[in-house]
Amino acid sequence: MGRWDKDGNWAVGACIAVFFAIGLWLWWSYYWDFSDLCPTNEQGELALCARSWIGALAGYFATIVGALTILVLLTQINQSERHREAALQREGRLVADMLLIDLLVTAERFRGLARKTDLDPPLAEISRKMIPEAVKVTPVLAIALQKHCLEVSEFVNRALQNFQLAGQLLPPQIDDRRKIAFRATVLARCFGGASTQIEATGNATGPFMNQAELEVAQSAYVVGPEDLDYLDYIFQATGLAKR
Repeated sequence: MGRWDKDGNWAVGACIAVFFAIGLWLWWSYYWDFSDLCPTNEQGELALCARSWIGALAGYFATIVGALTILVLLTQINQSERHREAALQREGRLVADMLLIDLLVTAERFRGLARKTDLDPPLAEISRKMIPEAVKVTPVLAIALQKHCLEVSEFVNRALQNFQLAGQLLPPQIDDRRKIAFRATVLARCFGGASTQIEATGNATGPFMNQAELEVAQSAYVVGPEDLDYLDYIFQATGLAKR
């Protein structure tokens, strides 16, 4: 409401000024000689002349009030649109922050995954539910999140079969576990970068991380560029910042 007062004060002030001007004119009309303003054919009929002027001024006044009303309505519409955009930006940032946290948790759980009990609660459950919401951040990251959740689901299904047979992960699955943890970490950093961009500019357009950050993540998980897989899609679409 306070912001509307600031945006609408000029319109209210203009209306008051118009009303004041009309009132001043009506008051002054009692002391004004209408014959100075009347055409020759109305010199002897000042009442008729006065009514003509008042009628004309009423028309002008109605036009001014109508224009001011339109301007006030446009101001209200613009204000509502700004509020809607601000709400969407806050929602997009909240989604990005929640996914950042869940992806980091997923990465950490994958690093220590070794037993069947480690799958409870389900991995990436929050991320799966928030795939439609991720579109509010940016479609580029929403697509990458969907691929990440699919990768996690496929890994869990294979792991459950392995647990039933051997009771622990086999070496190929351990390697897959490391790569998924790496990709979850990078994707988390991207959502973190998107959140920062939304706060700064209102939009998440990328790039969402820089080359140095990517190299640090690759070094921490001992992976190479060939292990980026679907993350390449992000960097092809938005690029990597220099720093």
